[in-house]
Amino acid sequence: MSDSRVMYRDGRFAFLFSVLLFVAVPHVSWARLGVDYQMQLGNPTAATVDANNHTHYLIQRAQYAMDYNDATRQANWVSWSYTTGDTGSTSRQDSYREDTSLPVGFTRIGSATFGTGLDRGHMCPSGDRTASVADNDATFFMSNMIPQTSQNNQGLWATFETYCRTLASEGSEVLITCGPGDFGTTSISNGMKLPGSVWKVVVVAPSGAALATSKVTTASRVIAIKTPNTASVGSSWASYITTVEQIEADTGCKFFSSLPTSVARYLRKVKDTGSGPNTPTVISSLSPISGSAGTTVTISGYNFGTSPVVKFNGVTATASVQSGGTRITATVPVSATTGTISVSSTSNGTDTSAETFTIGNPTSPSLTLSKTSLSGFSTTAGTASASQSYTVNGTGLTANVVVTAPAGYEVSLDNVSFAGTQTLVPVNGNLSAVVYVRLSASAQVGSSTLTITDVGGGVASQNVTVSGNVLTPWQGWTLAYGLTGSTALGSADPDGDGMDNNAEFAFGTSPVDASSRAVTQTSVTGGIKITYLQRSDVTYTVKSASDMAVGFTGTVIPSKSSPQPTVPTGYEQYEATLTTGTKGFLKVEAVVP
Repeated sequence: MSDSRVMYRDGRFAFLFSVLLFVAVPHVSWARLGVDYQMQLGNPTAATVDANNHTHYLIQRAQYAMDYNDATRQANWVSWSYTTGDTGSTSRQDSYREDTSLPVGFTRIGSATFGTGLDRGHMCPSGDRTASVADNDATFFMSNMIPQTSQNNQGLWATFETYCRTLASEGSEVLITCGPGDFGTTSISNGMKLPGSVWKVVVVAPSGAALATSKVTTASRVIAIKTPNTASVGSSWASYITTVEQIEADTGCKFFSSLPTSVARYLRKVKDTGSGPNTPTVISSLSPISGSAGTTVTISGYNFGTSPVVKFNGVTATASVQSGGTRITATVPVSATTGTISVSSTSNGTDTSAETFTIGNPTSPSLTLSKTSLSGFSTTAGTASASQSYTVNGTGLTANVVVTAPAGYEVSLDNVSFAGTQTLVPVNGNLSAVVYVRLSASAQVGSSTLTITDVGGGVASQNVTVSGNVLTPWQGWTLAYGLTGSTALGSADPDGDGMDNNAEFAFGTSPVDASSRAVTQTSVTGGIKITYLQRSDVTYTVKSASDMAVGFTGTVIPSKSSPQPTVPTGYEQYEATLTTGTKGFLKVEAVVP
């Protein structure tokens, strides 16, 4: 009897549990937090976690990702995922504060308000992160704020944020990217640039654990808006609906880079209608991408309609549609020239190919350089020189071109990140790239004339001769004071104070100002103490004597002064004390390399 009751109770419990589970599943909420989920649609500006990248510095948090721009002192964009599981009972924290995760050297905006008529406008809103205090708190970093007009922020923008949460409440995952745009010359008091507009891109994806790359399709809803950042913006966000393609043109961003190319091209063209399907004409691929007049070209894509107009660089071609409007076969017209292909549908608009169609036989690969020599590089050992540049142009290239710098030099494609080699990637066989060159900080002292090689792409190597000079610290010091000719010699004494240039350099004094003293002396109990400046690349020896007639025969060990006073860059203050007798003499010898 006892076992029977237990089984009955267990069975009843299991039955009730399964019923409750069945009822609850359709309404389950799940949060999409973690750095792996906040940038599912891609990195629109190829931002990097590089402290030297001041205009596109990548920050990834569990709550959102962003590209921070130290020039505008705000994010270029912020992206995040939102589901109903991200909404909880946590109240708004209002914990505005500077973002201490920004690297040293970046401007960190403080929590102060932005002035009359401007709000500290959230990009990732507080209302999207209320599942925990930590989540909500993360939205109040000032790096997540822009100077946004109160009418925009509290009106239209807030209304659209609420609408996006409504989309999630219907069982979707909402993927959002937004940012400021249209900067002029106006800045607010804390140095932040004032944006002329604010934009947002929203993609509605099915719920579930899968990432956007596997569940966002051409059927996914896309809403893109761009609103003026003005007091007269109005209240209707629907009045500012545009396409992702237009926002890309306005901002320089490239959205949906993680999605399949055909899907990304389609979604960029969508202009949301609010109801009903949106069917833009989209070209997804061309095959082949070159040919002479009479060549048949297959154009694949979406929504071509039944009788589209196909043009090769503006010249109308004979074409026919197959596969329900997703494929066109077109014949290259006789008068066509190299350029893009466009397809215009009667009801779905026009699209232009991302690829260039080349007319005629493929050209032989060629590679040309704008300069064959760069000279006059100069720097002090341990410091990189200023850069110079040349341009690499190529046509008909069959592979990448690799630029290799000789020993002591380095090259860059953006004048920021330098390395021994750089790879230039042709687009459709064409190439035009600026290569920046400089002496590296590790270059050896002396003059050199060497060669940079540009090789690859199916062409013969092209070379650039570079020549420069790496100075010793002593030479750099001489130039810094404007000394030339005989006055720059180590034995010269431009200010006539009895100390030649070698001595002035060793002890951190000016060669053109006789008022400074290289070594100072003070009395101490039982002896004397001298104080002097020294630098690491000069050899110093301190000696003592009790009788000048005998000479300086003793060696004194100097010590670094503590605390250190303010001294010229590259120097430290040292001191040496003689306390062995009631009288004595000290001298400092310095050997300049």
